[in-house]
Amino acid sequence: MTVKDGKIDFIQMLRGIAAVSVTIFHARGHLPSQSPFSQWLFSAASSGVDIFFMISGFIMVYTTRNSNGSFLYFSKFMLKRFARIWPMYLVLTFLYIILMLLSAYIINRVDVDPSVTDILKSLFFIPLILDKSDGPFWGGSVLHTGWTLNFEMYFYSFFAISLLFGRYKWLLFFSWVIFTLILLPSMAGNISLDPKHYYGWDWGYLNLITSPLIWEFVVGVIIGLIYFSKLRIKNTKICWLLCLLALSFTMWYFLGGINPGFGIVNWGLPYVILFSILVISSKSIEIKSPYFLVWLGNISFSLYLIHPLVIHPLANIAWEFESLRNSLQDMSYIIFLTVLSICFAAVAHEFLEKRLSNWFRDKLFTLLKIKSEGRKDVSSN
Repeated sequence: MTVKDGKIDFIQMLRGIAAVSVTIFHARGHLPSQSPFSQWLFSAASSGVDIFFMISGFIMVYTTRNSNGSFLYFSKFMLKRFARIWPMYLVLTFLYIILMLLSAYIINRVDVDPSVTDILKSLFFIPLILDKSDGPFWGGSVLHTGWTLNFEMYFYSFFAISLLFGRYKWLLFFSWVIFTLILLPSMAGNISLDPKHYYGWDWGYLNLITSPLIWEFVVGVIIGLIYFSKLRIKNTKICWLLCLLALSFTMWYFLGGINPGFGIVNWGLPYVILFSILVISSKSIEIKSPYFLVWLGNISFSLYLIHPLVIHPLANIAWEFESLRNSLQDMSYIIFLTVLSICFAAVAHEFLEKRLSNWFRDKLFTLLKIKSEGRKDVSSN
């Protein structure tokens, strides 16, 4: 296991691969026609969301392992989470709206024209439509990749509340999980593991709270607890064989088109196996990760949020030039859009995810008279 600046390299690598796969999926979506090969190769690319959720659960266990249960710790935790996500999300949401309106002027077609209510809902992590059967997106967000942040912020909130209970934090955490993911769904008539399932609650936000997608965060938490447990595979050869087996199973699962779709029993299943084995094996062997993939993991949040701003307006405008249309249907176009998104993400990571978020965090701490912890980046987790 390689740990740098509090980050586990192979987990950063997984985050990088997940962010790139989602970017490729959205780039592919702008091709007017797709070959059977590209459909086969990229059909499961959006599954990066599933591993993102599991990693989030793991990271919460990893970064709060020294929690003292105080209200100060709880406050710092929530403020740092909020400071890492919200400023950048705010800037990119408005920039996305501006870019889409400008492209609409050029192509004479409006794809994005949100109301003030939609914008406010998005910025406060409330899905746009909670009273219709549209799971797991529930109408999504103005910046469409933001739909996953609605889940992330809910998970961070109830995880943070559990920290207030000190030694009993896991009792509270899993009690809440049982209540929201088992008891409440059973009251609605049945328990489902399908994220598309609609329980039809009168209070719409309950549809998100009881969404089966939350199980992926919970699995990540459980894997984090296993990581800090005494469970270990001492035989290094067995570790390597298990890693190879899990990786090959994951590749077969996705390329074979088995159970497509979000959720713990669909795309999430091979990730549970792969992630669990990597985490347990990393306690006995060093899983080396290529520097470039680790770097992609470092900028993964920026890449995940900014790639719609690069791909959507550019693809719309480029299609208006008839001389380009043949070249816009080639797989190399997907590669170009992905690489361009990575370049913009690198800039956004430096100036928005790190500098803006750190400035915002320090201002919040000063305003609330909370002692800041030096100049550590809020993006470091």
